[in-house]
Parts: sequence; structure tokens; C-alpha cells
Amino acid sequence: MNRPASPSAIGLSLLTVLFLARVAGQALVAFFDVTWLPGMDAWFSGLLPYAVLFPIQIVILVAMVVIDRDVWLGRGLFARSRPRMGRWLRRIACVYALSLVAR
Repeated sequence: MNRPASPSAIGLSLLTVLFLARVAGQALVAFFDVTWLPGMDAWFSGLLPYAVLFPIQIVILVAMVVIDRDVWLGRGLFARSRPRMGRWLRRIACVYALSLVAR
């Protein structure tokens, strides 16, 4: 019998879909010059050339899908509970979020 999806699996998958939508929207503007989305200046910080940023975003998406799969299945490298690592990652995330607010 299949076990129900965990809230973590659902949350991670939702975040992956949202990031995919952002990457897709940015790519539509960059490569297809769609007019029904905001212009590239609204999407792109300019810190990295888009030709470098786009492949990095694809790698991030692939990693997110692998993590989502492991958590959905409840097995694999990313499904194991590691409370100590979780606390460390939470601190890094807080510092990152505060840096975005400060910027």
C-alpha cells in the first residue's frame, strides 16, 4: 500500500514548481521576447550574465527534483533525518534571507 505524502514532500515540490515557473518565465522573456511578462530588467539582477545563470538554474532544478524524489519516496540520500545538519542549514538560510532584506 502507498504511504501518504509527507508535508515536507509536498512543500518541497511546491517550491520546486514555483522556482521552475520563475526560471521558465525568465527564459521566455530572454529567449522569446514575450511581451505579456515583465521585461528582463525585472527578472535579472545582472550579477551574472544570463548565459551563465540559466544553466546554473537548470542544475539547481535538477538537484531540487532529485531531493523531492527522495523525500517523496522516503528513502535515499536526501530523505534521511539529520537534525544537526538541519539546524546548520536553517542558520545559513536565515543569514541569506537577512542579506536579501538588507540589500
